[in-house]
Amino acid sequence: MALRATHIGQTDKLAAATYVGAVVLDVRNLANMTTFYHSIIGLDVLEEKGGKVILGRSAKEPPQGHDSHGTHGLHRPPAAWLNKTGLAGASLTTPSSASPSSVSSPAPSAALPATPPKRAVSTAGTPLAGELAVVVLRENRSLPLRPAGSAGLFHTAILFQNPRELATAIIRIARHTPQLFTGTGDHHVSQAFYLDDPEGNGVELYVDRPRDQWQWNNNQIHMTTEYIDPNRFIAEHMPGVSEQMREGGNNVTLGHVHLQVGDVRTAHRFYVETLGFEVTARMGNSALFVSAGGYHHHMAMNTWGSGGAGFRSPSLGLGRVDILVPDRSETEAAASRLAHEGFSVRDDGRTIETNDPWGNLVRLTAE
Repeated sequence: MALRATHIGQTDKLAAATYVGAVVLDVRNLANMTTFYHSIIGLDVLEEKGGKVILGRSAKEPPQGHDSHGTHGLHRPPAAWLNKTGLAGASLTTPSSASPSSVSSPAPSAALPATPPKRAVSTAGTPLAGELAVVVLRENRSLPLRPAGSAGLFHTAILFQNPRELATAIIRIARHTPQLFTGTGDHHVSQAFYLDDPEGNGVELYVDRPRDQWQWNNNQIHMTTEYIDPNRFIAEHMPGVSEQMREGGNNVTLGHVHLQVGDVRTAHRFYVETLGFEVTARMGNSALFVSAGGYHHHMAMNTWGSGGAGFRSPSLGLGRVDILVPDRSETEAAASRLAHEGFSVRDDGRTIETNDPWGNLVRLTAE
């Protein structure tokens, strides 16, 4: 679909409180994928029903005896055990990024009228309390594998709120699925570790550096890709391994989603000029990074292996990207912009859905 080149004004931008809600994956083996995202990645199983599993962060407190911040119940692992897994020494050659901190308001004075406290959020703008979906798995054994070179998911990026829980996840990967590990990347704004899930969908696990350490130049975020030694990261942030490393109960959110598309120029016209994200970084004609509210990126689009790709045919992999906006006025404004550019929009009163120029389904939901 051809997009008209338009100028995005201040009122055409997504609200600063916008964040990425969840990624829906169409999978062939639901049980196997559920085990991976729960037992290896560390997501809680929130719901299982009718060939669909929702995983994310539970509202429940972690079980007693587990301490995600202290050193209770830990013992030092065998020296250099990670080297035996093949994890150490891997490196990432194609970049990507993300970061953790929280904001909360003090309790109101008893002498003043009570006002709702400002909710605590991560660096990506996601709520730090309450139940939160991160990955939704839908089983569909009839779908074919995603064709090579086609548009779709590059990776789902899961943001950990502290490096200790991220280090624990890295240990689980090294112990149980080292063959799925693909690399590391220090992106200046974040520290990231990469792997594939059992059906070949890319996954990034990362922790952000505080926003006040990020560097901006002419509204562009400074991001790099430098090697991280997994052994050193674990030694620094988790100088031991818990006797029962928990699978769920981690404070994680979906930080960003990275897509493969046919070309960056069309991606800019859709995701920036029409949908309303702001550009935070660009790598020539190969990659574009966009966000709302000054995050380093909530979404990214690249042509690494998908340059020239057309509209997707139904296949396993990416089913939908969910974006959360503050209120109904945001979905209405986005729907108007999309319709103006000729995109079909489905509106149920709370959510709108549309396909990007490559057939990647995007849903905006008013909180």
